[in-house]
Amino acid sequence: MKRFVPEQYGITSLADAEKFAELTDRIVVNLKAIEESETDIDDLFQTTNAIVGNFQVINNDCNDLDALYETSNTITGNLSIINADKDDLDELERQTNTIASNLTTINR
Repeated sequence: MKRFVPEQYGITSLADAEKFAELTDRIVVNLKAIEESETDIDDLFQTTNAIVGNFQVINNDCNDLDALYETSNTITGNLSIINADKDDLDELERQTNTIASNLTTINR
């Protein structure tokens, strides 16, 4: 297991650490809500796994907490919409495309 080094993630103060913790907590809550859904949609499961993988990349590579905060809020909003209306596949596709675009932006 890798050792967590706060400075590696741009965390240099208690406020930075609190912001980072809040973001990761929000991400986990939304991912759990999707995962615990009673609706069994294979594409949703694959998308959730892809999101988790991309968040792991963000966790390893992101040093700009302000950009991460803004993008995470967008992703969280999209995940909430997906969670609220899992049966609308057109909306699900639109939202996952938006999430994928946001994750691509973070990874640059």
